[in-house]
Amino acid sequence: MINRNFLALCLVITMFSGIWSACQNRQKHILTANDTIAPELSVLNQKIMNDPNNPKNYIERSKWFTDHNRPDSALLDVRKAIGLDSLNPTGYIALSEVYQFTGKFPEAERALLKARAIAPDDNEAIVAHARFYLVFKNYDAAFKLADEAIKKTPLNPKAYFVAGIAYLERGDTLSGIKNLMNATAQDNQFFDAWVRLALIYQNKQDQLAEGYFKNALRIHPKSKAAWYLIGYFYQERGDYAKAVAAYDSVLRIDSHFRDAIYNKGYIAMVVDEDYDRAIDFFSQSLQVSPGWTNALYNRGYANELKGEIEEAREDYQNVLKLDPQNEMAIRAMDRTDR
Repeated sequence: MINRNFLALCLVITMFSGIWSACQNRQKHILTANDTIAPELSVLNQKIMNDPNNPKNYIERSKWFTDHNRPDSALLDVRKAIGLDSLNPTGYIALSEVYQFTGKFPEAERALLKARAIAPDDNEAIVAHARFYLVFKNYDAAFKLADEAIKKTPLNPKAYFVAGIAYLERGDTLSGIKNLMNATAQDNQFFDAWVRLALIYQNKQDQLAEGYFKNALRIHPKSKAAWYLIGYFYQERGDYAKAVAAYDSVLRIDSHFRDAIYNKGYIAMVVDEDYDRAIDFFSQSLQVSPGWTNALYNRGYANELKGEIEEAREDYQNVLKLDPQNEMAIRAMDRTDR
């Protein structure tokens, strides 16, 4: 099943690292001598070759490097962009994002303050600073900057999004929804806002969540996270055929997405009572993530339900080697002790 802490992490990362990139178990494109250059990077490299004095090209490539876990390369590109145009706040905003990615938060804020000193009325700089304050749960500062941005630029979906997240984190769901709806009304391609709305209504067990997830998928039809989340929405509602279809969509994009494999195993075991198929899915998820105790336990449980007690106990014992206090495995060992 979905790990709630993982989901919470995803919801933070989506605001600061792009569109759910860290929630999608993406493969890291770390180049070695035997690798080919990724097509997206080749395009960015060519843009720089064609126009080497355009700072926007370096900032664009720096974002690619950050998304693919190459912060050192991202930092070099950002510094090159700033060197080409030191009076453009965009370079310092990008610098702040790289510093945030690497956990250098004092340096990140200094870069944002530099951007705002250069261009006090720049909307992107104000909103970026508001987002920064959300990391530290400084909601008053985030609200103040979001409000300032909206007053200066009324058509401002990013500022409404920041305000919406701040309200949600403060526990004011209605105000959070209102601001997120403003964000989507101003920009119906705002993927993150649609996903957040979907999650809110999913927690309310409201059917509206399905439409919001579908809006997100309309924008990014190859988003593994969005397919996974709508699959889990269907699973929670007992619509298992749609859940499995959504998980299959995830796996067509990324065949190693362990949680989709695992959930298919759970449905096979609990709903279909097809224990052989469940065991196969749990084994596949363990190939992706060896030592994952949830999958180990449930593979053992599927074997137990099948009547293969020795195989079941072996998995339960392996769970206890990894987590000696695992209560489910302890009870399972007692239950199968013959």
